[in-house]
Amino acid sequence: ARYGWGGRFVDILARQTSGQNTAFQSISPGSDNVFLSGEDTAPFSVNSNGANLPEILTRNNYLGNTSADGRARDEIRRFLATSDFSDNNVYSQDLRGTVSRSITNSELMIEARENAVPFTTAFPNNSVGRQLQSVAETIRIQQFLNVSRQIFFVSTGGYDTHNNQANQIGNLHNTLATGMAAFKSAMQEINRWNEVAMFTASDFGRTQIDNGDGTDHGWGGHQFVAGGAVRGGELYGRFPVTDPDANDYTESRGRVIPQVSVEQYASTLGQWFGLNSGEINSVLPNLSNFNSSNLGFMAGGIT
Repeated sequence: ARYGWGGRFVDILARQTSGQNTAFQSISPGSDNVFLSGEDTAPFSVNSNGANLPEILTRNNYLGNTSADGRARDEIRRFLATSDFSDNNVYSQDLRGTVSRSITNSELMIEARENAVPFTTAFPNNSVGRQLQSVAETIRIQQFLNVSRQIFFVSTGGYDTHNNQANQIGNLHNTLATGMAAFKSAMQEINRWNEVAMFTASDFGRTQIDNGDGTDHGWGGHQFVAGGAVRGGELYGRFPVTDPDANDYTESRGRVIPQVSVEQYASTLGQWFGLNSGEINSVLPNLSNFNSSNLGFMAGGIT
């Protein structure tokens, strides 16, 4: 896959929000991902410092720290940020443009982060907690980034469990739960919880029948959504029965047959995000195969 529906949503958002910095509408504090990649959109990576710059611009042991060294570093920075050398090589043009945008946007992010006021909320010191803290800090400085709506991608692994699954799952869920609880608290600090929707997604579920080494890759699975605008405390879709021989499962190892499509899930979130039906159908062309484009778990919308 080249594009993800998150990135395609941001493509549309960028066309709607003239005058805003579209570079910061798609943010990833973790790994590179397809989900936030669109035709015109590439995710911007953030970290605890806001963003990364080339080491030659930040590390004194490369060029020193005298005034002359500073001038040399400034010249290198201008050279790296140059996007047009009148070169007809398409690959080098694209590479230079990418590097130039990266340096410019990283400097803007770092400068904006200087305006950040620390949260009183303490985030867990693990991968999920650190990523969600970066998301919260980026939301807090939206006005300095000249952006109003964003999509973030936080990643976590370890769910491809086999042996010792019963012990692993509890720890994984605890990591996710404590990180999300901290994020909710941080958003409530700045009165933004009603404007945020957190949702889970996965490439695959798990089987219900043991394969001799835990459970195997499955089909359907359960996802959850949280946020101030979520109609919570409800199950959306039909919960499968517990008998793996029932019609809710395939005949092979009890793979859950999905009752709700990812298109319906994405469409519901997209409508809350502010996209109209035509825009959503352009991103999710298979949506017409299903009897509902809104599962009803989001209230209202954001602007």
